[in-house]
Amino acid sequence: SQWMIFMDNTNKEEVSRIEEENDDIKKAMDELRQMCNDEELQRLAWYEEKWEHDEASRKAREREEEEKRQKFQEEKEILENQIKKMQEEKGRMQEEKGRMQEEKGRIQEEKGRIQEEKGRIQEEKIRIQQESRKEEKTIIARNLKNKKIDIETIIQVTGLTKEEIQKL
Repeated sequence: SQWMIFMDNTNKEEVSRIEEENDDIKKAMDELRQMCNDEELQRLAWYEEKWEHDEASRKAREREEEEKRQKFQEEKEILENQIKKMQEEKGRMQEEKGRMQEEKGRIQEEKGRIQEEKGRIQEEKIRIQQESRKEEKTIIARNLKNKKIDIETIIQVTGLTKEEIQKL
């Protein structure tokens, strides 16, 4: 307890009292006074205090730099994970794009088949229409022939050839 008062050294009267009571504290106080009067010791104490301060600053900087390195490493890992996820997503999107292109190709093929079928249907429609007109002309020509209309008139009205009319 007396040593604590000596080390605290805020109450001069109390320090003086314990100095008188305790020889060890008296010796320590005498040595402290001698050290305070010695310029070389003061200079060394100043350098020691400066070194301690510089050392504390260096350690603080090192801790700060280590924290920055750790934060950088964490951010780097986060970014690397994000990049990895984005690359995976890109791969999935490319696969989906491939599937969509395949589907587009199938749709184009189907569209081509539909166009071909549409063309065949159109051709068939035209053929049927032509046959239907020819059939109509043939019926008209037969009716006219049955009514004893001359062949030249039937040719002009129907557009059929003389041979076609004669076969009726």
